Amino acid sequence: MCGICGIIQFNKAIQSNELQIMTHALKHRGPDDAGYVLSSIEQQSIESFHDEDSVAEIKATYPSIPYDSQYQVGMGFRRLAIFDTSVLGHQPMLNHDRSIALTFNGAIYNFEELRIELQQAGYAFKSKSDSEVVLYAYQYWGIHFIQKLNGMFAIALLDKRNNTMYLIRDHFGIKPLYYSQQNNALYWSSEIKALLKVPALEKQLDVQGLYSNYLWQQSTDNTSCFKNIHALAPGKYLKIDLLSHQISTHTYWDSLHLAQFQRTSTSIEHIEDLLHQIVKKQLKADVPIIAMLSGGIDSTTLSAIAKQYKPDLASYTLALSDQQNNELPQANAIATHLKLKSHIQQLHADDLLNDLDASLIHFEAPYTSIEPVVMAAKFMQEQQFKVVINGIGADELFGGYQYYQRINQWEQLQQFSWLGNLIPALPIQKLNTLQKFWKAKSITQFYGLFHEGMQLNELKQLVAHPLSISTPKQFEAITQLPISNIEKISLFDLQHNVSNHHVVREDLSYMKHSMEARYPYLDHELVEAVYRLKTCFVYQKNTSKPVLRSIAQKYILAANMQMPKKGFELPTASWLQNNKTLENYALNTLSQLKKRALFNNKTIDLWWQQRNQPACVSKLWQLISTEKMMATYLDA
Repeated sequence: MCGICGIIQFNKAIQSNELQIMTHALKHRGPDDAGYVLSSIEQQSIESFHDEDSVAEIKATYPSIPYDSQYQVGMGFRRLAIFDTSVLGHQPMLNHDRSIALTFNGAIYNFEELRIELQQAGYAFKSKSDSEVVLYAYQYWGIHFIQKLNGMFAIALLDKRNNTMYLIRDHFGIKPLYYSQQNNALYWSSEIKALLKVPALEKQLDVQGLYSNYLWQQSTDNTSCFKNIHALAPGKYLKIDLLSHQISTHTYWDSLHLAQFQRTSTSIEHIEDLLHQIVKKQLKADVPIIAMLSGGIDSTTLSAIAKQYKPDLASYTLALSDQQNNELPQANAIATHLKLKSHIQQLHADDLLNDLDASLIHFEAPYTSIEPVVMAAKFMQEQQFKVVINGIGADELFGGYQYYQRINQWEQLQQFSWLGNLIPALPIQKLNTLQKFWKAKSITQFYGLFHEGMQLNELKQLVAHPLSISTPKQFEAITQLPISNIEKISLFDLQHNVSNHHVVREDLSYMKHSMEARYPYLDHELVEAVYRLKTCFVYQKNTSKPVLRSIAQKYILAANMQMPKKGFELPTASWLQNNKTLENYALNTLSQLKKRALFNNKTIDLWWQQRNQPACVSKLWQLISTEKMMATYLDA
């Protein structure tokens, strides 16, 4: 787990200080080591250089990066040492004849098996790292080596044998990779903030990206809130021909292909066996590892399985002061039952406020609430842990959200959709819900009822000009598939709720405090196996996550099985009403935003007056985080 960045200048030499600026902006992702490589397009050589934060042996081996250079390609790296923490795992990593250079962020869980294959093919390894396996897997199999990887990864590969650069992102985009093509140059980085530090790159707000974020809680279609900065889509890679300057996008894995699977399997035992194999692989690390433990079935099942392979497994639980959201009793019960080394963090509003500004500034897009994972990562890092096992993805994969149970109701109401316009808006929750269901004419609109931050009509009230928002291309492609609505919802979840939303927030949160998070439920082989199960096994009207529940009951307590879904969220609405410091912070930030004249300030004032309503607090927090984002990344 690390931070990677780089520059290609097609018609002139790169400014090495730009590469340094980007690399230093990623220090939090990799405090253990740093380094660079530079290369000329016309020449064969790849040269290595040290950084001021490189370990002593690297400083003694390589020169410092030159201020003036004649190089057109540069790669920067920050290391968080997980596998083989010795200097042998230093990156950028080069092959034996220095014709290929690699920077790699992530973890390859089957690297030991791949190393055996490569050794049998004649390759000798200096380190025990997964990075070196990635390097020689590419050298041996070419770009198709990606098909052999099981893990999470963002990879940059420079191949001087054919003057080609590759940028590669994992199946679900667990590891981030952003790029910007400007001024006849290509820049890339693990985080947007590193790109925005480069003086030569234009920094402008992308209004459509911002509005998309407001509607869906994250910019869609691999855009961002900044013009000319894009996310490399999950399951894809860029191929850059350094001689012709051609840049092409290629797909090696696409979640839409899951819709083509024949859903005939009835073997839940196979899913259970596969989950065991995945958890066992993801427990590999040369540093301390801990498991996230709430009271629900997702994390408790993972912890129970992990305990079988790691007897000294530790667990982390966040205990909220708000009793409604507190999962501590159930988490304590399962921790005691499994004999886990339990670490509990009691979190109160004042604890959060001490670090709130720094946390908001760290994020590169608006969000609907305060992100609790930042505080969790800080706590675990202080306890000397570097890797955490996390249950993200189970709800999306196994059908854990309420809309999986409510989609039948929506489909039935579509027969009487004309009634929706006859019912006035009333302060009765069930009637309002029915009216919203009636007005949702498409499966995308139905999904949006549960995932939009602001509703479209609310966004229209906020902006001070005519608004035109199209359906995200990601959703359009899914709606056209010849599959059931519930299967479309599951693909929405994988493409948007996971790849656009969850993993983006999670990566930024954990890596702010140099923590690597692993997600067994997002293993692409497990996802493919679940998509081969009969649909009626995976989704049922009256039961959430029936497949996972069938597995979980063998490992966890009845109290955990029966616990209602609460979610890992902070009680921001309650705190905003009862904590004067937070109220002043929010009000002052909104006042700064209003000075920008971007929005209808009367709408902001109205939402502020209605801040006792959780839905209004979510919209307000999107605006608060917008102001912090703009002040940090655009005003400087």
